[in-house]
Amino acid sequence: MAVVVVGCSGSGGEDAADMSKTTEATESDLTTKVFERDTDGDGKPDFRMETFLRGGRKVLVLTSKPDQKGGMIVRTRSYLVGGNSVFTEADEDGDGVFERLVAWLPQTNVVEVFVRRPDGTVRPAGTRVVELYEEQLSAMDDFFEEVFERGADLVDSEDLGELLHKAQKRIQDAEAEKRRQ
Repeated sequence: MAVVVVGCSGSGGEDAADMSKTTEATESDLTTKVFERDTDGDGKPDFRMETFLRGGRKVLVLTSKPDQKGGMIVRTRSYLVGGNSVFTEADEDGDGVFERLVAWLPQTNVVEVFVRRPDGTVRPAGTRVVELYEEQLSAMDDFFEEVFERGADLVDSEDLGELLHKAQKRIQDAEAEKRRQ
């Protein structure tokens, strides 16, 4: 599972931000919000996030990226209880099979990771993979803690970009190592 921090994982600049769009639809008591972002300026979304809300509280978040043919494919499904993420499935190679299953306790970095095998069976992932997920969560926590600690002064400073880059690097380094596991 790639840990996704909206705005942190893409390479887009000012032009990419201008290509973002958000839509909203309501069906009975559920609301769906869709955010798409074109990071390379080709007019097609490179990232899509659908957020399903019940009574204003998030219950499901789907993230999609283009497959090799350019069609959008769901890469993660995150399930939320009480507005807190508790379980995510990830299709890491874009083949339509959700190979990684990650469960965690809300407001902690305690995670458990499972691997779905090609025959459909699920087994616990190795200890190092779990540690890498915890490192990614820690990188995000450290970033947001610093942002909230420094407040509005940080938003207007060059330090925000530096903090964001540092968090991205930690997340990407852990992701690269997970792929080698």
